[in-house]
Amino acid sequence: SGACAGCPMSQYTLVNFVEATLKDKIPEVKGVIAVDDAKERFIEMLRR
Repeated sequence: SGACAGCPMSQYTLVNFVEATLKDKIPEVKGVIAVDDAKERFIEMLRR
């Protein structure tokens, strides 16, 4: 849901934002990889 739902660039935009933020805070981070089921896995992680 939301304005970006269905937009093919939304995944790319999110990855770029997350990657830039992590690299800024944790210089050892070399990159991030988007995983389609990440949302579900994240929700499950929060439920623990």
